[in-house]
Amino acid sequence: MIGARNLIRSRWISEIKNYIVTGLVAVMIVGVSILGGQSLPAQALPQGNAISDGSRLLRMGLPFEQLDVRYADDELSEAQEDINKVRSLKSAKGHSSKANRRLDRQEARILEAVPEGQLAEAKADLEALHQSIESLEEALDADNRDLSKEKAAAAIARLTSFEEDFVSGFPFEIPSEYDGLPRLLGRADVEFNTTAGRFLMTLDGYNAPLSAGNIADLV
Repeated sequence: MIGARNLIRSRWISEIKNYIVTGLVAVMIVGVSILGGQSLPAQALPQGNAISDGSRLLRMGLPFEQLDVRYADDELSEAQEDINKVRSLKSAKGHSSKANRRLDRQEARILEAVPEGQLAEAKADLEALHQSIESLEEALDADNRDLSKEKAAAAIARLTSFEEDFVSGFPFEIPSEYDGLPRLLGRADVEFNTTAGRFLMTLDGYNAPLSAGNIADLV
């Protein structure tokens, strides 16, 4: 059991490492766009199908290992990408249906992975997620792309809330040699006000507790 858990965790750590560069580039693009009105040349960006959606990267970085939920996340994220990138709405419907079926068929197994103190909230969030996906599918069936974008964003927000129900406490121990340094044991949203407007940043203490803590300490 321990070996299996380590294998699963290693898979997601590897995925996060593969995509973190893309995430950093995405943050750089946003920063440059806000502050200077410029953009990076296309050749500077990672090639291939690397994930560049910051919110999806943050969900991938949540410290939990329930693979049915991860599968549903992948499918629902693909549905949203189909919609936003003006791809086939039929393809988006296929992805959303796969996500909803997996969540429905494996509900018992999924809920077994939720910490006991958060089970009631997780059940409510899962029901709300089902309803959000069904609303998305109705918009897709109506061939309404604008409404589908709205419903997909709502479903992703519900999915994020549900995934957060699986997180309990901090996933690892920071070595004692760093006891004197600030740390962030979780996540925090930070807002910067500049002459060019607001700049919002999510600090990820789950995956970089000391780096995130240093930034939070300066705010």
